[in-house]
Amino acid sequence: MTNHNPKLSPHTHKHLELVRRLENGSHLFATSPKSATATAKQTDGTPMEKLVKRATLIDSDGKLKSALHKGKFLVSITTQVYSTSYFLLGFLGVLGLLSTHFISFFYVLVGLLGYHTLTLLVWLIGLRKTHNYAIIYLLLDKLKPKKPVERSAFEIYVEEFEKNDRFRVGAIVHRAWLFGLMGSLLALLLLFSFKSYAFVWESTLLNDSHFATVLAFLGFLPKIFGFDVPNFSELIHKTATPASLAILMMASVVFYGIIPRFCAYLYCLFNARQSFKIDQNLYYYQQLLHQFNQDIIDKDDYTPHAPQIAKPIIHTATKVVATLERPAPNNWYHIQNAQDIKEIGVLDNKDELTHAINTANELQAQLHLGIDLKSLPDRGMLRKLDGLLQNCQFGVMVEFFGEGEHLSAWQDALNARAVPIIEVG
Repeated sequence: MTNHNPKLSPHTHKHLELVRRLENGSHLFATSPKSATATAKQTDGTPMEKLVKRATLIDSDGKLKSALHKGKFLVSITTQVYSTSYFLLGFLGVLGLLSTHFISFFYVLVGLLGYHTLTLLVWLIGLRKTHNYAIIYLLLDKLKPKKPVERSAFEIYVEEFEKNDRFRVGAIVHRAWLFGLMGSLLALLLLFSFKSYAFVWESTLLNDSHFATVLAFLGFLPKIFGFDVPNFSELIHKTATPASLAILMMASVVFYGIIPRFCAYLYCLFNARQSFKIDQNLYYYQQLLHQFNQDIIDKDDYTPHAPQIAKPIIHTATKVVATLERPAPNNWYHIQNAQDIKEIGVLDNKDELTHAINTANELQAQLHLGIDLKSLPDRGMLRKLDGLLQNCQFGVMVEFFGEGEHLSAWQDALNARAVPIIEVG
């Protein structure tokens, strides 16, 4: 079967990952995962489409999608809170700087653009380095939900930041700075519109010529775009009007603050387009995609795939009893000459298989494995069996249970692997 994976939306990737995490945590879904898997197998489509269908069936009540929407909302709230706080700081900062009618032009301008310019330069210099945005993660941590489903959904969004921290979180920081500068600009506009100010510049080291030169330089770009800003002659002779100096101050915030920061924001936004995607190499996804990618075969045309030869059987006083993928009826196994028997249930996912191997090795016990004859020895089951054969130090013995049509196929597969079969009756 050709595997053409459809392009999934970022939200679908998150939905699949949320199902995986909750399933590994033994969460109780609206529809049981095994039932959803069986139904998805019968649908048409690629293995990936069936995986999406399975997740939709599991989330039949829509609670997982609602949790994801809430996670997205909480992350956006973090961004809004961060930006709003910068806007208020910028607005209130200007109110403090312009609290008197006589204001020092450069003192106010340095207060507005000094730290902004410094942080922007530091960001540019360290563009290839990972930055520490602890305050953002602190806000995210404070908003983390307490309910397991909502918390897992929220953590997926947080991980999306962590995978592209430099640009995704950088976009949030630059956006916040933009809000701060626009708050400052709004405050300047309001104060200059309704209050009268006189601009002064005084310095112990610099003279009027130095100030005039710097102000003329600041007015170069605004003048190109038609702003009425004072020229060098007006500045040196102190004939510039307060209105023209007010326009120069606001234009400086726009041209040397907002525009450079907006460019940095767009750069981060463009490079932060990478969205969350599931890791298809995880055992969980590999197992499901293999199940959905299997061709149906009959016992007459069954061919074992690259069998792994079992380890030699070492008879042990202790036996570990388990079944592969399907549960068995009570008292299904027939074991003789065993001093101790430990039952560990059904082996299906990676954690269960690892637990069985560790338990058998720690107890120095054989693994007595039950296989339902209703199960076809497909690639998924044989891969699990091969893992048990290679890692159980004291060997594996198989006993069939149930009635099914796949006895011959299983015998062929087990014989190819030199696995002892317990004959009953």
